[in-house]
Amino acid sequence: MKIIENPEKGAPIKDFLFAKKLYDLGVNETKPFEDKVADRMLEIYGFLREIKLAGKYVCKFGDYANDKKIAVIGHERGHKEEPAVTEGKEFITPMEQQENDRRDRFEDRQRAEDNSAGLEGPGLEEDDSFAARRAGRF
Repeated sequence: MKIIENPEKGAPIKDFLFAKKLYDLGVNETKPFEDKVADRMLEIYGFLREIKLAGKYVCKFGDYANDKKIAVIGHERGHKEEPAVTEGKEFITPMEQQENDRRDRFEDRQRAEDNSAGLEGPGLEEDDSFAARRAGRF
């Protein structure tokens, strides 16, 4: 996990695509990212900065560092939840969307055929009494 800061003089990053996921980072905003995502963002956007804390030991949340391990352990106990790394939104290409739609239609058709399997039988009985009636009479 690496923490990246978009400085005040930076530009907003919207829909950054990496490994089929979309990431955002606003101006004057700081977020933790997975190492591969952070490295790629730093490589592409020269104005971004990686925030590194000075100290021998660093909190797994990335917000505290100290030369004493016991101090970092004590700090980590104050956190209530696990470290949150910014997750990207899944990106689906139009071709994948078409394939998903096609597969859904096929599965719906299969499901309809499976559900109608128990409805087989003699069906309606034919009634020929209508032939005996003349047209216009009820």
